[in-house]
Amino acid sequence: MGRRDQFEDEATAENEDDIRVAAQDFERLLIAPGDWTVSTIYDLIGKLLQLDPAYHRRNVWQVKAKSQFIESLLFGIPIPQILIASKEGQKNSFLVLDGKQRLSTIK
Repeated sequence: MGRRDQFEDEATAENEDDIRVAAQDFERLLIAPGDWTVSTIYDLIGKLLQLDPAYHRRNVWQVKAKSQFIESLLFGIPIPQILIASKEGQKNSFLVLDGKQRLSTIK
């Protein structure tokens, strides 16, 4: 099993028809860095942090990839940034722009 196989199963791989994002979806994007802990993120998932906006692919990480990610967190290994956005008109409510697989693993 190759490294790519750990992260995506062919049966769950998406194609171009699965991704429907237009430039206007991001026109009014304001970027501000934040430094949340894993515990804070865990508490927000499913409450204030929506993991399944329409433009996201399905959960595709296999168990081994999820385990390796959790191991990285436990050992303090730096992970890529997770990008979230505030929901328009809703205070303290967020959508995931990038990082769904990592956040789903934390969940």
